[in-house]
Amino acid sequence: MTNLFNYELRVADDSAKPDLALICLECGEHLCDAEHGDSLHSLVATCEDHAEASGHGR
Repeated sequence: MTNLFNYELRVADDSAKPDLALICLECGEHLCDAEHGDSLHSLVATCEDHAEASGHGR
């Protein structure tokens, strides 16, 4: 099971972007932009995919 405390939604570095950035706290990788229509399920799946590939959040 992925530890979701290892991931964070942050204000994007680019102030022109209205979306939040989904970031892995272990490596700092920007995983995706969390857009208005995104479901929680899709964001968690993105975290799980990253954890599977990298071992982060395990």
